Amino acid sequence: MAYQEKNRRKILLLLLMGFLPFSLVIVDIYHGFGALSFLGTNVASQQPELAGVVLKMRLTRTLTATLVGASLGLAGLCMQNMLKNPIATPFTLGLSSAASFGASLSILSGFPFVFGQANVQASAIFSAFWAVQLFC
Repeated sequence: MAYQEKNRRKILLLLLMGFLPFSLVIVDIYHGFGALSFLGTNVASQQPELAGVVLKMRLTRTLTATLVGASLGLAGLCMQNMLKNPIATPFTLGLSSAASFGASLSILSGFPFVFGQANVQASAIFSAFWAVQLFC
């Protein structure tokens, strides 16, 4: 009996952990300076300009943040599995320091903007990638 109760609690906890991020994404899409109502109303039929705001700005921002967060979590999981260290972080291999060095070098050297406005970010990513290739 105790085993079945533990199983039920685990299943309930897993369902809750799956439902919570989904509900937060929905709340984030409809939350902003102009709060949009999504319970029982169709935003697109009442105010067409708000549908554009939701689709072009809020939905894009929310999905991008969700994908970036999932990617960072997956990258951390891969690093922990590669190093067989459950507390491994980007600081363990010096990736954060290499990225900071690349960004600083890009800012201080005044390189021409090869990548447009993303020159500092591109330099940081390149430096972190170089550190991984050099030391792993």
